[in-house]
Amino acid sequence: HEYWGIEPTAPAASVAEQQLDRVLMGTYEDKKAALPDHYFDLIICNDVIEHMTDHDFFLENIKSKLQAVGVIVASIPNVRHILNLYEVLVKKDWAYKAEGILDRTHFRFFTQKSLLATLHRHQYEVQFFQGINAYVGDTWMKKLISQVAIGILGQDTRFLQFAVRFRVKEV
Repeated sequence: HEYWGIEPTAPAASVAEQQLDRVLMGTYEDKKAALPDHYFDLIICNDVIEHMTDHDFFLENIKSKLQAVGVIVASIPNVRHILNLYEVLVKKDWAYKAEGILDRTHFRFFTQKSLLATLHRHQYEVQFFQGINAYVGDTWMKKLISQVAIGILGQDTRFLQFAVRFRVKEV
């Protein structure tokens, strides 16, 4: 097995170099030419795609780096998360933060529907899709209110992120 990574920041790249076989410092857009074609059987993008300035370019271009049986595994924040909806609908605010769904470094925002549509548009077959990091509330009142809100707004609003495994559709 061989483990590669691409990391845009020097401190994180330095840490990654202690764990991985090869680390390319920069963005995918900067380093794509250094990645061999049809080489990788697994590409992991945990909390990555939302940081890309052009996720459509990435989703098309990364196909050339995958082996025929290769898969991509990703986690992606859910902009329809109940606490984010509370900020927008009740507090009437869309305030960027240091971390979380409205992280200042996020260029893209996804819902379950928009994420699945994006993958379909790019000719990917979704093999696994699941909400992760469910909100349950830390007091009985928050639990009750969130259960009612989630019941009205949809089960997808319960999850902070989505975990997805997908591969290029066979033609």
